[in-house]
Amino acid sequence: MNKRKTHNYPLNLIVSEFEEKMDNGVVDYMNENTLFQLIDYYDQDFRMNHALEVVDIAKSQYPYNPEFYIIEARLLIKENKFEEAQKSIEHAKMHTPYDIEVQLLSAQVLALQCQTDEALQIIEHIKNTSSQTDLLDTLFSEAIIYEIMKDFEKMFYTLKQALYINPNNHQALEKMWVSVELSKKYEESIIFHEELLEKDPYSYLAWYNLGHAYSCIGEYKKAIESIEYSFLINESFEAGYRDCAELCLHIKNYAKALDIFEKALEVIGEECDIYVCIAECHIFLGQFAKAKVQLMKALKLDPFNDEIFYYLGECFASNNEWKRAIKLYLKAIEIEDRREEYFGALAHAYSCIKEYTKADYYFRKATETGPEQDLYWSMHTKFLIDIDAIDGALEVIEEAFHCTVSSELEYLKAVCYFKLNKRKKALRILELALEDNFELHDLLFEVMPSLKEDRDIYFMLKYYKAEAISLS
Repeated sequence: MNKRKTHNYPLNLIVSEFEEKMDNGVVDYMNENTLFQLIDYYDQDFRMNHALEVVDIAKSQYPYNPEFYIIEARLLIKENKFEEAQKSIEHAKMHTPYDIEVQLLSAQVLALQCQTDEALQIIEHIKNTSSQTDLLDTLFSEAIIYEIMKDFEKMFYTLKQALYINPNNHQALEKMWVSVELSKKYEESIIFHEELLEKDPYSYLAWYNLGHAYSCIGEYKKAIESIEYSFLINESFEAGYRDCAELCLHIKNYAKALDIFEKALEVIGEECDIYVCIAECHIFLGQFAKAKVQLMKALKLDPFNDEIFYYLGECFASNNEWKRAIKLYLKAIEIEDRREEYFGALAHAYSCIKEYTKADYYFRKATETGPEQDLYWSMHTKFLIDIDAIDGALEVIEEAFHCTVSSELEYLKAVCYFKLNKRKKALRILELALEDNFELHDLLFEVMPSLKEDRDIYFMLKYYKAEAISLS
């Protein structure tokens, strides 16, 4: 049921005239289309109280139009006012007792009130009596009820039924990815969406869902290719650009990510987050001057975005302008103090200007903020080894092993014992590290170059290299 039509009168004038009259306490009689436009406007602007006020006016002026009660119910559901929503549905039933939309909405409200058996009974009754056209809407509503019940497997299979009826139903395709992600039906989703694409190779949402399923099983190249089709088919599909570019970043294909973000900018228009993403790509590509240009554009749009200041700090750090970098990192932390990479970068910058007390403090802040990230434990340990604080380095390593698992820290632990001249213990720890991850052995020489001349280590590496080759 949808009686709404596009009104030629500019919406901003409709809204301003309406609000002026409301302020003056005067409400004229309005046509239905104007009321629909006002409700939609306030709903999309997240001004729910205003939308409900307009609904009240609409009900008083058109008391026999059930659609205003249906709209009211939908708005109240968004506000989690389920009992009030049920009352609105009952009013709609008085005017149109056999309307499928009203019955489906009633089932949804019952499910939201944990009366799922009653909700599914309504759904089953409609399925047994409805036409093929109504069956699609009914199956979609059933899927929503399963989502409310957190039965994501049944949600997935119900949406499949709906999409077999209409493979291009956008609502079902949009919800399908939610069901796949939460039910973990990735392989089945791939097979199903490939079936849909055989019927309609231009379904951009099917390509999008297929790409996400591939990404969840680690098939990133196939995922990128699939999601790329989504925005090539629908050039205005923002999520396609963003998600495809993010996957490119994930596999470190920065050039492709940059290209996609730049295309997104052309389609979406100026947006702070996109400028920041473009800058991030330039930084990974070592193009720091270009990154600064993008970050300054972003700063004009959002002067309180912590990532802008962090990435500007990275640009100055790349040129060893540590004091300027420090100011920018501190600004980023002032805005957002729960990002371990900010503390890690700040600590490194302080270590580079030999302010070791501050460096130690901020390395600790990094590991406190992201204790599961072995990178920051390793950074802190290397820093302490560099300043010859070996006992402190060993304390950090022991603390780290309570929070994370890291082969790199095992190598660093071995280095610490070499530096303490506890050779037997160092070699024993090194042997364990080599067994665990031979590929990281160069870290030894990076942190303690003199170990390159050690004959015991030479023969140990030769042995474990042969072991690694035989295993591969």
